[in-house]
Amino acid sequence: MSQSERFEWPGRRVGDAAHDQLAAFLRMDIQRDLEWAADLCAEIEAVSAGRAPSWQRVGNAYCLRITREAAELEDVIDDEAPVTRLPLAELRAAAEAWRAMLT
Repeated sequence: MSQSERFEWPGRRVGDAAHDQLAAFLRMDIQRDLEWAADLCAEIEAVSAGRAPSWQRVGNAYCLRITREAAELEDVIDDEAPVTRLPLAELRAAAEAWRAMLT
């Protein structure tokens, strides 16, 4: 099992469907690209701080939308999969841990 497949972050709930989908988003859409990971962290910070009202990224498998209230992950392959909603703080913790893993 690769490092990204067993990826953990502070507050990670193993077996939680939303956290599993968040880990899959990082693995499949951000991948092992440090620039993409840094951009994701910067955009989360910009929205959190109110410098941007929202941000969206469509990737290989997911569409991520963030607002100050929450992050939403939508599966772009499975049209019947429900949209996952996460607190922005959980997305931030996972994204920062992912970026740290890549450095």
